[in-house]
Amino acid sequence: MAKVWRYVCEKCGRIGWYKDSEKAFLEGWDYPPHMGKYKVVSPRTCPDCDMTDTLWWKMCMEYKSAEELDEAERIVLKRILEEPESLKRDVSEMPS
Repeated sequence: MAKVWRYVCEKCGRIGWYKDSEKAFLEGWDYPPHMGKYKVVSPRTCPDCDMTDTLWWKMCMEYKSAEELDEAERIVLKRILEEPESLKRDVSEMPS
């Protein structure tokens, strides 16, 4: 089955579906492999959002430890640590 990339903005929750990660990057999504590295905490944002209030911001700028993360932040961390597999979806899941 064909795979597509499913990006989720950490800040606003917007979802982007792409057949090509290069196109997502050119449209402003900050996601590996073009921004940062897979499995490394860095901002995962859409074209409209900045990096404040992302998991990276909370851990690196506010010095929040993994133990202090709330449930939503733990979900983001899990998704990042399971990349790139966590980003791939079957093309049949992509909205028309």
